[in-house]
Amino acid sequence: MAARLMGYVSASNTPTIVEPIFNTFSVDYLVLAGGGSGGTYNSTNGYAIGNTGSNSVFSTITSSGGGYGGKYNAVAGGAGGCGGGGGYGGASGAGTTNQGKAGGGSSGSNGSSGGGGTSAVGVNGSGSVLGAGGAGTATSITGSSVTYGGGGGGGGATGNTAGAGGAGGGGAGAAPGSGTAGTANRGGGGGGGDDGNGASAGGGGAGGMRCTVTATGDGGSLESPLTISRQTNYTVTVGAGGAGQSNTARGGAGGSGVVILRWTTAQAGDIVIGQGLTGSTAVDGTSTVATITAGSGNVIWL
Repeated sequence: MAARLMGYVSASNTPTIVEPIFNTFSVDYLVLAGGGSGGTYNSTNGYAIGNTGSNSVFSTITSSGGGYGGKYNAVAGGAGGCGGGGGYGGASGAGTTNQGKAGGGSSGSNGSSGGGGTSAVGVNGSGSVLGAGGAGTATSITGSSVTYGGGGGGGGATGNTAGAGGAGGGGAGAAPGSGTAGTANRGGGGGGGDDGNGASAGGGGAGGMRCTVTATGDGGSLESPLTISRQTNYTVTVGAGGAGQSNTARGGAGGSGVVILRWTTAQAGDIVIGQGLTGSTAVDGTSTVATITAGSGNVIWL
């Protein structure tokens, strides 16, 4: 156990030791990956699946990027932290155990499905009614309740009813038009898109979620806090969302992930968020919270 030096006694200029800090201490975390982007159709480039989101990392904890949205004809959504929704007649993409749910799926002439969320499976397409994205998970790790990891809604041609984005940053599908992007730092899946002349495209799956404060994605149990040592570097990577296609009527991009760390202020020195990372800290009662929103690098507690 070390000591925090808070100032000097004016008469003797002697350091005043007022509270202990510890060489090792526990840190709670939320590690949320980037969401996958929605599938699409446009008359110039044809049918295309979306893109998978990127993983997020804190030390030994990795959450998997969301799966891509599927496309016509019967192309399944991609597997990921949360699975992508199937395209027209396509099967669901699988989610990752204890991170997120599967996307929706359909068969035959049923329309596209929504991407999976961290707490609910994407909705299956049914006829011309396209599936909504699965709902995300609410957590209060920052001190306020925020919902993360909603799946993207299915998109399609004129005459279809587009799928809504899942609660927690999921982007809505379009029928017709470009799907809505997932919300940045919520890990939402992007919505499917269509220029009005194709068949329906699936929504992207949300990024996988691992958390010590709220039950983790896919209905998993709470994870255990990490034991951290002062003066030691710990790797952090914030996963980007899967890119939307660079054409008209594109599938919406996935939302980027986030890494949030929480610890008891009196037990630890100050955190340094290193080069290559974008983040900030805030005090919530007796705890300090670091929210890291982009980049890859190291953090260290002094």
